[in-house]
Amino acid sequence: MVESYKENEDGHKKAQPHPQASATPAAPAAPWVSWEFGVALLLFGVPMWIAGARFTFDGARIGLNYLLARMTIPAQIPALDWRVMIAVILLIGWVCSRVEVHAFPIRRARGRLLFVGGTAIVGWMLTSATDLATTVISVANPRADAWPLTRWVAQTVPALAVWSIWLTFVPEWMIIAGWRIVRGRRK
Repeated sequence: MVESYKENEDGHKKAQPHPQASATPAAPAAPWVSWEFGVALLLFGVPMWIAGARFTFDGARIGLNYLLARMTIPAQIPALDWRVMIAVILLIGWVCSRVEVHAFPIRRARGRLLFVGGTAIVGWMLTSATDLATTVISVANPRADAWPLTRWVAQTVPALAVWSIWLTFVPEWMIIAGWRIVRGRRK
């Protein structure tokens, strides 16, 4: 608090609060938001992001193979070598995440919501919809040796929708929030 001094009747200086100073101190950050919480968000968000990128990749492969068969093109996209697949998964996940998070067509500036132009909205919607659709395709088509829970999610539409939306969007939010908390920028 900023203080100024004023003499009283006895000639002694007495501290007076500055008229523009805040009467109450700034509210402290929530006690549970600490760097440990940020690390936990990162520890859960990064593996989920990789899993979501894998579902996106597998769904894209299944979808493209379906289109090739539908158009009677005698070609199939084969399963890739695991080293190539990891690189492709990380690249696809990174591109989709960059567009979904950093090209979001709604921004806040000076306390107002701003909408970015039509091309940005269309690009963001196409990328997000493609990411979500390929994740849905992959989650809906589990492998033959999949866990019973995985098969149940694939057969139950609400569970399929929730899990696909979760894998598509939540890991990025967890990583961004965790990184901001760890770096000390709680926004």
